[in-house]
Amino acid sequence: PTQLLCVTPPWGTKYTSGNVTLHLAKLGRGKTDFTSSDIVNLCPNSTSDNNFTFYPTWTLNGMLDGLLPDDYRRYRVSASGGDSVTLRGFGFDNSRQFLCSFSYSTKYSINSSIATVLNATHIVCQFPRWQFESVDNPLVRIFVVGGGEVPTTSISLAGLSQNPSWSEFGITIAEYISNVSPVLVSCMGSTLTIHGLAFSSLASYAVTFYTEHDTNVILQTEVSFVSFNSLLVESPPCNCIDVYNLSLHRLVTLHPLFYLDVDLVSDRSFVYISMYPEVSSVFPSYLNREGGSLMTISGAGFHAPPIYYSAVFTSTVASKQVTSIETVFLSCNMFLVKVPAWDTTILSRSFQNSPAQVSIMGNDTGLVLPLNKSQNLLVSFVHVNTAPLFSAPTQLWLDVSLGFDARFNYASNMRAGSTLLEVDQNFSFSVESFMPLKLFTRSPRVEIEGSQGVLYFSAGSFGGSADMLVRLVDDGGVAFGGIDTSVDYLVTINIVQPPSISTNDTISVVENGQYLFLNFVPEMQVGFSDFTLKSFQVSSRTPTDALYYDVAPFITSNGDLSFRPVTYGFGSTSFLLQMSRLGLPGTILGQMTKNLTILILPLNQPPRFTFLGPDLFQFNESSSDILFSWPIATDIRNGPNTTAQGPRGEDWSESLQSTTFTVTADGGNIPFGQASVSQAGLLSLRLAAHASGDTTLSLRLVDNGGTDRGGKNTSDPVYFRVVINPVNDVPGFRVQCNASTHISSCQGCTDPADLSTCSVVLTVKEDCLDCEEAGASCNRSLRVRGFAQGVSASAYGSADEVASQNLTFIINNVSDTSSIFTRNGARATLDPRTGDLTLCLGEDRNGEATFTVRLHDDGGTDRGGGDTSAPMSLVVRVTAVNQPPEFVLCDGCDYVNVWAGDGAHTVSGFAPPASILKGSPAGSDLESAQSLTFALTQTSGDALAFAAGGFPAMTPDGTLTFQLEEASWGRALFSVVLADDGGGRNLSVPRAFYLTASDTYVQLRLPYTNVAYNMSLARDKARAVAALLYASARFFPGSVTTTLATGWDYYSLEVRGPGFPDSLAHSYAVDAVGWPTDICPLDDDVVCFVKDIRRRNAR
Repeated sequence: PTQLLCVTPPWGTKYTSGNVTLHLAKLGRGKTDFTSSDIVNLCPNSTSDNNFTFYPTWTLNGMLDGLLPDDYRRYRVSASGGDSVTLRGFGFDNSRQFLCSFSYSTKYSINSSIATVLNATHIVCQFPRWQFESVDNPLVRIFVVGGGEVPTTSISLAGLSQNPSWSEFGITIAEYISNVSPVLVSCMGSTLTIHGLAFSSLASYAVTFYTEHDTNVILQTEVSFVSFNSLLVESPPCNCIDVYNLSLHRLVTLHPLFYLDVDLVSDRSFVYISMYPEVSSVFPSYLNREGGSLMTISGAGFHAPPIYYSAVFTSTVASKQVTSIETVFLSCNMFLVKVPAWDTTILSRSFQNSPAQVSIMGNDTGLVLPLNKSQNLLVSFVHVNTAPLFSAPTQLWLDVSLGFDARFNYASNMRAGSTLLEVDQNFSFSVESFMPLKLFTRSPRVEIEGSQGVLYFSAGSFGGSADMLVRLVDDGGVAFGGIDTSVDYLVTINIVQPPSISTNDTISVVENGQYLFLNFVPEMQVGFSDFTLKSFQVSSRTPTDALYYDVAPFITSNGDLSFRPVTYGFGSTSFLLQMSRLGLPGTILGQMTKNLTILILPLNQPPRFTFLGPDLFQFNESSSDILFSWPIATDIRNGPNTTAQGPRGEDWSESLQSTTFTVTADGGNIPFGQASVSQAGLLSLRLAAHASGDTTLSLRLVDNGGTDRGGKNTSDPVYFRVVINPVNDVPGFRVQCNASTHISSCQGCTDPADLSTCSVVLTVKEDCLDCEEAGASCNRSLRVRGFAQGVSASAYGSADEVASQNLTFIINNVSDTSSIFTRNGARATLDPRTGDLTLCLGEDRNGEATFTVRLHDDGGTDRGGGDTSAPMSLVVRVTAVNQPPEFVLCDGCDYVNVWAGDGAHTVSGFAPPASILKGSPAGSDLESAQSLTFALTQTSGDALAFAAGGFPAMTPDGTLTFQLEEASWGRALFSVVLADDGGGRNLSVPRAFYLTASDTYVQLRLPYTNVAYNMSLARDKARAVAALLYASARFFPGSVTTTLATGWDYYSLEVRGPGFPDSLAHSYAVDAVGWPTDICPLDDDVVCFVKDIRRRNAR
């Protein structure tokens, strides 16, 4: 009740900023403005305290660095000046001029140009060029030209709900770059000065060097502060790059490292430096004065071809200069120079040095490449010693007996490496190694004697080979990388012992062989295996020894012993073995001999004979034993096929041995009691009675020579067969006379071996009530089970035939059988496995047929055998039975439709005469004399009334007659049967037809399709009042009963089609033939039947 809170309004430029009076007014309810009458009083009441002054509130309005965190957000202005700083507030007057002042503490202060007043709420200050270091939050002061300073409160960001303090938001004076110097620097690196404004000694800076497409970026953080206007930084190695762009960054945070870009001056798009190549060093610093060596030039910024470099060598003590243009580019930091010849003058042995200065030229500029100031590219041309040379053999030979103080003229043509500068050098030989050491009692050495290098050594008592490495050494030294030794020469020293044959004195083999003893002379004991340096000769001691060989013993070039004794020969032989060395110096002993005994041991050879044959003996089966003899072998020998004896009486033919024959069965049954072959080769067989079979026998001759050393005492087997051929028995069987009641007569059928007296009669009625259905090929099948008994392949019970043979009954007709059998079916068969007799009788056929029956096996008739039994007689009698007549109704006559009251009706051909048949089989006249009668009965439907004598009847020729009473109408089903007077089966298959009498013209309407049909329009096509209608399935989704209302009649319809139930009673299917499809569409999906008709009116 004692205080009010007033919100001051925006003051703008309409009013002065001072001496404002506050009035308090009281407004009525609903008023939004007031008049002087509403003023209550001045506030406060004291006149000295009621004046107020409005001061503008300034707001910075410019670009902000949005990448910085909130603590570092500043309004950034460039130290180069020119950035616009827009302030926003109230009360600016276009008639006044304002001045902006920017200062920092007491150190830096500068005034800007006259500010621009945009409108009553906006003023723009141009930031001046800042000559001092970069600072944050300079003091901003606003002055009125011709007046004093405009007092301000805190400066805030536009759009904030309240003014933040300077510590939260303010101005940052940012550095800028004007240029960098120098702009042409060495690829080896240089110090760069970055010029600009507002650099701070308290800030950390970094420089990024980058290529045009940022393919190479280098960050340099080592930047030194020099003054507010300059920084120092080292340029990077050029890394094959000619030009680097660079940008300056100020470090803002340490974790993570974050830099703020420093602006460029407005008239430059980027700051860059160009890199030039520079040479840093050469290697080696001593060069061969004869030229040809390679020198490496190292540095930075080198280019690949087509820019080429050359090296110029200039003497530092004389006016001499040579140039090499043979260079090879390796990388941007290195290339090779082939050093040219400095001079080839023969100097004193001191070979004094010739210093020279190296300059590198490039064909892109034609100027000498700058050199790194820390390097002095000086080289010296000196003499570099080259390796000496000599000639020497690779093989030396020495007989071990001459090995003490051995001497060889080993080396020749010894010469210096350089024919110009090293002609007066002195030489010596150095033996580097020799292995094995045991071959020598005094180590090898090489002495220079005149123009020869002489090898001296002493060999021990061992033979063998030693490898030795020899070098030639000059006195030119190894200074400056020189070489004073030749390459190592390898020489093999072969120390040869006296000849020695290391073999057995006696070797043993067996007769009949080609022999090869590998490494028979295994080694010549000279320390190497070069068998081409020796040959051998083998000679027999006596002429008799040579008679034991087809190929006499000899030594191959590989040291193998080879020979082949005569066939079937054996005995003891002696030879002389002689070795001769070839290709060795004459001072080496090269021959020796040795005695050799070769013992050829006997090897038993199998006995032999000639088989006379035959290789097959055949006999026919007999009822008694058979004794048989046959000469089967001749030319019987104890051993090899020779009669010769050994040169010293050896039994080469094995004539002193004895032999015997053996006979064995190699498979199958032996159809005899015994088999043997005598010493003279006579075969004896005893064959058993009542036997047959096939066996293979092997015949061998055995001697008593034994099987030592792999010998054989048995000949190769000879095989022959003994075959006893079976003789086939006739098959047989018996007839089981009581097998069926149809067998009316059976005589002489008990002897299986003689069926010629067997006679059987079968009697069957024509209707054959016990016949079976046997498929389409046989209408009536009569089977007599077990008719044949004891069916066997042998009438005499031979077991071998029963087990192996197949049996078949052969039935042949003697008389015509067509009267009782079908024309195309089987007639009579007899199964040998079961003995069942099967007759395939024709339907409605009778008569008599006679057959012969034989049993046949597959044993054949070879050698007088029998494969078929004697024939028996079989008579089949079929007695006649009356057959029913046949007929059919005419096409479409299963429905008869008439109008009520039409009088008598006659339908000719109701049963076509051609279809009326008597029961006689086709082509016969057995029942042609019979009389036929039609009988008609009503089986269901309406009770139709017929006139007197007008009930439906048919004449024998198939004509239908009937007459209805005048008022009788409806529909009834009739059955027609045809009967003959033959008795028995005298009735035909019944036929049915509908008789319908229509009493009125009925209009049928189907509401769903609005299709109507009036029977009066097509009376001749109508079948009945219960007419067939078709309708689309879509109108009848199920089995339904629908009432169709036409206004005066009701009809009950039943709907049927695929998927509909068909169990509804009293449904009559009526043929749809003849319906007019243009009035009642036909559709196979749904069939509509008129089930019942009830008239409501007399119409």
